Amino acid sequence: MASEVSFTAQGDGQVRVDGRLTFETVDARLLERSRKSLQGQGNLVVDLAGVQEGDSAGLALLIEWRCWAHQAGGQLEFANVPSSLLGIADISDVSALLGLVPAQATDSATSPAID
Repeated sequence: MASEVSFTAQGDGQVRVDGRLTFETVDARLLERSRKSLQGQGNLVVDLAGVQEGDSAGLALLIEWRCWAHQAGGQLEFANVPSSLLGIADISDVSALLGLVPAQATDSATSPAID
């Protein structure tokens, strides 16, 4: 059985998401529940600190949430994005679309020179 994803209003325009955002959990039911939880919030910060796991289905859900906010004339930002989702967003070249800070670039001082 897929683990449940929950949404908790934190006040001051913040919603916390807990659970797993994966192919097993991201479905039409979750999409509808998330729409109800995020709808009408205006400018919103979605705190993903409680997300234990995320894959490309979870990333697609984050993109959908940003689209909803944009269509409603609001802003949506993500906080505490799990490294699994950051990595997929970076590889998929959608970090900027989601307003995410790309994965930390390797420090050039410690990288070997390429001749």
